[in-house]
Amino acid sequence: MLTAIALVASLAAAQDSPPPRAAPVTEDKQAVRAKAVEPLTWVTVGDFPKSMFASGTHLDVSVKIDIDPTGRIVGCAASSTSASPAFDLKVCDLIRARGRYEPARSANGTAIPWVSNMRYRLTITD
Repeated sequence: MLTAIALVASLAAAQDSPPPRAAPVTEDKQAVRAKAVEPLTWVTVGDFPKSMFASGTHLDVSVKIDIDPTGRIVGCAASSTSASPAFDLKVCDLIRARGRYEPARSANGTAIPWVSNMRYRLTITD
């Protein structure tokens, strides 16, 4: 039985970052990071058939998510892979299909591209 799949860590400002910029942000104003919209609904226990993994499996995958200025996810890749390429691929497929962000904004309020990091964990027990 699948017992847990959870968004373990993500959306921490220290982990998220805008792409490299030519001009630094002024000290009194900062960019506003992209905000994930309902990220716990992107990947769920029901997305993985019981037969996909053996009992006792514990998988963690960290993913890097590229977000365009409209908040649409335009890329997803495992930055720290689990022991299962199938799990890693499925997580990114689900994130691309279901994930949405409120756009990141520069210090002057312009929508900008953003990079976010998330970590998913799957544990299967009898």
